[in-house]
Amino acid sequence: MNWETLATLAIWAAAGGAVALVNLALLRHGVARMAAGGTPLRAAAALILRLALAGVTLWLAAQAGAAPLLAAAAALLATRAAVLGRITRAGR
Repeated sequence: MNWETLATLAIWAAAGGAVALVNLALLRHGVARMAAGGTPLRAAAALILRLALAGVTLWLAAQAGAAPLLAAAAALLATRAAVLGRITRAGR
């Protein structure tokens, strides 16, 4: 494995982590909006946006190869688990 491959994997891992953070931020925003009396249509639109963002990112990673896809997916899942674990421990 050379430096170029490692750099590519690091970039895709960073992209997966960033997508996870954006995904959770959109989820939090949508939940707050629903709690404040928002419409289910907006919640559905936010859900579609979140799924599309993750899906497109993982599709692009898959176009780059199996290793970038695994790096992006692992980072997405690890970031999501870390953030949700932190929220759970904080008792929010």
